[in-house]
Amino acid sequence: MKVYDTSSVRNIALCSHQGVGKTSLVEAMLLNTGAISRIGDVAQGNTVSDFDEEEIRRGISLGTALIPVEIAGLKLNILDTPGVNDFQGEVKNALSVADLAVFLIDARVGVEVGTELYWSFAEELGIPRMIVVNQMDRETTKSLDELSTELQEIFDERFVPMQLPIGSGPTFAGVLGLLGMKGYMGADGREEPMPEDMQDAADEARLALMEAAAESDDALLEKYFEEGELSNDEMWEGINAGVKTGSFVPMVFTSATENVGVQTLLDFFKYMAPVAESHTFSIHEGNDPLEINASASDPMALYVFKTAVDPFVGQLTYFRMISGSISSDSRIYNHTRGEEERISTLYVLRGKEQFQVDTIHSGDIGVLAKLNHTLTNDTLGDKSKPVHMAPPSFPAPVFSVAVTPSTQADSAKMGGILTRLCDEDPTLSWRNDPATKEAVLEGMGDTHVSVAIKRAAQLGVNLETAIPKVPYMETVTRSAQAQYRHKKQSGGAGQFAEVHLRVEPKPRGEGFEYASEVFGGAISHT
Repeated sequence: MKVYDTSSVRNIALCSHQGVGKTSLVEAMLLNTGAISRIGDVAQGNTVSDFDEEEIRRGISLGTALIPVEIAGLKLNILDTPGVNDFQGEVKNALSVADLAVFLIDARVGVEVGTELYWSFAEELGIPRMIVVNQMDRETTKSLDELSTELQEIFDERFVPMQLPIGSGPTFAGVLGLLGMKGYMGADGREEPMPEDMQDAADEARLALMEAAAESDDALLEKYFEEGELSNDEMWEGINAGVKTGSFVPMVFTSATENVGVQTLLDFFKYMAPVAESHTFSIHEGNDPLEINASASDPMALYVFKTAVDPFVGQLTYFRMISGSISSDSRIYNHTRGEEERISTLYVLRGKEQFQVDTIHSGDIGVLAKLNHTLTNDTLGDKSKPVHMAPPSFPAPVFSVAVTPSTQADSAKMGGILTRLCDEDPTLSWRNDPATKEAVLEGMGDTHVSVAIKRAAQLGVNLETAIPKVPYMETVTRSAQAQYRHKKQSGGAGQFAEVHLRVEPKPRGEGFEYASEVFGGAISHT
């Protein structure tokens, strides 16, 4: 794979609820650009994105896959994220390095809970967004009006179609582009005249798109008011501005499994996806906050958004080049850990397929192998220019299991392997509970923790799991009292004491209060 400069790179995260077709969409993109000869099937376990043994066994994505798509001199770094909520940390880390978040929704169902969650992540990170209505070839799809209304009610944004579907359900045959006012049919996106019965709907939708484009730029808005029309080039200019600023969210339509509408989606990415150098990162240079854009002339800095273990290569470190460039056979300083790392080989990955490259330029995404000190969310760069990029915030774990080693040999390695897994995944953690004397593994759900146990086994540690013990604590729930009388006479002064003790509950959260009610008594110091 060739080396791309900053202006030729687009970083795009695909996000959605589980089962909406992100991985199938990636397969269609790769087919249309000549990277593969046939579309893989998630159910058969032969897709480019889902290559992990556990992903193939479960039939779902468990981590973010990096899929570069080369088209017309551009490199689209597609980040195919998991849809299961258990792996939301993977989604958030992918969004932190993306320039565009593309949200797929099921044409039959509309917006689902996972999509709402990941949308909030993109909103928090300030990432431009786009909607792809997928599975348009299925029965009982919702109408464009129904989907638009639902999207606006849930997300309170302005959603504007870039095209209209030609047919729906089994009759979905292509899309009508609102800039060229032509049909793009079938898997090859061949041009055909607009169906006559769509003229009125197309005119209305084109006008709405033109108004949205004009309102995204003051100069375009002024021209639109004066002339009542924008050229296609001017509309593209306004669309680009609107996507970048978030003044509206474009919508397109596809069937990934039938490869309909995918070629026009790729064309939209060419013209509309924000360039890598437009992404502003908030970093700290020393103690000073700083905002930078991808620039080859700035000092070298990169951010690690994912680490994983390859059975043949060892640890793989996925990074986005924030500024400058990095070359193989060089050294780089980990500002987060205070350690120097040696770079031997640079890779670009397409799923599990590795391509060696000499250089990764600013804005691009690459992979390093066998780093000794680097973990997920670390910042690396020039030692003389200390920079640090704060990682996104991650939710606290919501599910836990007690883990015990299966054998004595596993016991010796358990702590190290669990720590390694948690270093890779910021939403995974483990601890020794001092009250129950158990090791407790915590994550975002049953699937999340189960996958972590499987990965521990792949790394050589077999673990048994159980429901964690509950460390029951006692507290005072009602008033009670007791007394004790002490007498001692063995010559000389005798001893006598009477002790009364009363306990009673206070309102929860107010802590403890101690009181003495001894009046007129004398307490011996002996």
